[in-house]
Amino acid sequence: MTTSKTSGRLAEFLDSVRPQIEEIFVRHSVLPERASEILSDTLAILVWRWEAIRNREAWLLAMIERKARASATDRPAQPWEDDIAT
Repeated sequence: MTTSKTSGRLAEFLDSVRPQIEEIFVRHSVLPERASEILSDTLAILVWRWEAIRNREAWLLAMIERKARASATDRPAQPWEDDIAT
């Protein structure tokens, strides 16, 4: 497969999962800088293992979900997130 075909397939794939990826980042309140890091790291692994991953969509979304969830629990609470009722 040529590089242009591969990048075309990847671009088409990413266009199809973009709404789900954005929803994951919003749901977990991941900051844009961290979302970019998560996406870059995960896509690098996906491209490297492209042929070995059978269900690429499920794999990508699961990895991003896992990393976004971990990122959300690692960040310090924001002032507006404090529990005022205590």
